[in-house]
Amino acid sequence: MNRLSSDDRSVRNASSFGKAAAGPNKNARVTIGGDVGDLIGALNDGTTIQVKGGAGKYAADGMTGGEVIIHGDADDGAGTAMSGGTLIIKGNAKNRVGQLLKGGTIIVEGNVKHYVGSFMVAGTIIIGGDAGRDIGSSMIGGTIYIQGKHEGLSANPLQTELAEEEVKALQEIFTKHQLDLNGRKFRKIVTRANTMLMMQDSTDAETIEDVDEVAIDRRKHRGFPTDVLNSNLISTLLDIQAKCGFVPEEKISDVAQKLGIPLVDAYGVVTFYKSFSLAPRGRHSVTVCLGTACHVRGGPRVLQRVSEILQIEPGETTKDQQFSLEAVNCLGCCALGPIVIVDGKHHGLMNSAKVDALLQNYRNAKHNATRTDRQLQAPVQRQLIR
Repeated sequence: MNRLSSDDRSVRNASSFGKAAAGPNKNARVTIGGDVGDLIGALNDGTTIQVKGGAGKYAADGMTGGEVIIHGDADDGAGTAMSGGTLIIKGNAKNRVGQLLKGGTIIVEGNVKHYVGSFMVAGTIIIGGDAGRDIGSSMIGGTIYIQGKHEGLSANPLQTELAEEEVKALQEIFTKHQLDLNGRKFRKIVTRANTMLMMQDSTDAETIEDVDEVAIDRRKHRGFPTDVLNSNLISTLLDIQAKCGFVPEEKISDVAQKLGIPLVDAYGVVTFYKSFSLAPRGRHSVTVCLGTACHVRGGPRVLQRVSEILQIEPGETTKDQQFSLEAVNCLGCCALGPIVIVDGKHHGLMNSAKVDALLQNYRNAKHNATRTDRQLQAPVQRQLIR
């Protein structure tokens, strides 16, 4: 791989670069003169990365902040599991752009082969060219903008025209990043629930009681498909859990009534998805991935060490209410396994020794942020859509 510019951070290969980009110097700028391999910008949380050539698989995987700008083409999995920052691909991208996206912005000036925004929860994807088939497969939220052709949507999303203010907003983005996309006509792809305005943004609620007030009256749901209602049920339950760290049982009945959903179905959702909790959780949420990739790289040993340190098993909370522990089957960051998430922040390539230092940092630090600020719902969303 070509060397980085001498006035910026220097690393030897793309696999180590992802870790370097998430280091303490979050305002660093890095320029790479040619092509790079896999995982460029993985776990980046503030660095600006310029790649003058193309990139391998999983560019910006798990990125939480900063920018990754690829002037050539990108291989499969670009922007997988991003929760913040901006990924710009000035060429074409292969399959699975923005898979499991839950925040941030992905812009592809060229074409995407197939599978844009699969399982995305939030965030924005902009495609300046064509996009193949299965756009927005199983998407829960977020928005996809496309200028070119595509081979069809999945069952859930709907395609609509852009409002005038949305056109202006896109133009501002294109101008800011010096993209040759101004003047083109884009269309918007969102979930049917968002298109029908069946839910207001319940994150504006000040208290957990306010969540009831932002649920739409059941009269507006008459005739809408079951999957639309279920999409809103999950979104509302996620908002409730994000506010207080668990889902109070009395709120399940209230939400089911306002959404016009049978109470047994609402309970079925809460009890089926293991990351929903009916009991209060600890101040810090620790999630360990045991998916196939993480498992073969030592995921069970990482989980065992976390359990030893916290003296709890998965699904339990420490006696001092500081930590809750969960084990999940996949978090979508397979190339960086084993993965541990603490309060929504991803920590890749973990081992037993790193676990000791990681948990000690959270024990020593004074965390005064609210549960929403710590993004407790991030691991919940990731597990819901697997």
